[in-house]
Amino acid sequence: MNHIKTFLFAALLLSCNSLFAQNQATTSWQPNNNPPTHATYVPWPKLMENDIARKTRVWENIFIGDKGNEAFRSAESNTLINALVTGVRTGKIAAYTDSRFQHKMTDEEISAMARNNYIGSPARTKQIGAASKFTKGQGIVVPKYYVKEDSLFMKNGKINLRILGIAPVVIKMGSKQGQTVEDPIFWVYYPDCRSYLAQCITGQAPMTWDDVFEGRDFTAKIDSTVDVYAKYRKINPYFDAKPPLK
Repeated sequence: MNHIKTFLFAALLLSCNSLFAQNQATTSWQPNNNPPTHATYVPWPKLMENDIARKTRVWENIFIGDKGNEAFRSAESNTLINALVTGVRTGKIAAYTDSRFQHKMTDEEISAMARNNYIGSPARTKQIGAASKFTKGQGIVVPKYYVKEDSLFMKNGKINLRILGIAPVVIKMGSKQGQTVEDPIFWVYYPDCRSYLAQCITGQAPMTWDDVFEGRDFTAKIDSTVDVYAKYRKINPYFDAKPPLK
């Protein structure tokens, strides 16, 4: 009788262990084959005008061949120009013909972007890096970007940097033979593009293009500045002669 009880207890214990193992197998951690993307961004904190001691408008150049701009030299599908042109063509972001963001590009102008005679000119390698480091996207070769930014000096001693606009720049054939000129393809108003750029992964995933600009994960050279109390320094012909502060 004792042998029968021992046998039944062992059989019951084995059955319980088997059921527990099956349950573990069905409820154990499984890898997420669809990880979430950066679909959100951190909005800028609101600033009171009375708390700002001084505003300085800064114009910068991002040369994609410079050290620290590796994100701009990523694979074609993840380049910034590819993200911007795709956003413009699909209507997710607006493109402007001017740095004051007053004139939106028409559908005809957007369609004509890829038909322009854009080239990557080795003649300016000292300024824009080796020709092999040009980034290409949507059939457009982009050696640099213009950045329009405000530096806000607060009365509490802090400095807030607010990017206002970004423009991909190409090297275009000039009117004279052998002449090349810089030409911004279009401008985008950065504050309105942040939610879109937060969904655009760079070649350094999972970093997005919003991460790059908000984290200042790039190097840029200041082209010119203007503020309330100083005269304008070095005017670039492609920028406003007297950019507005608001």
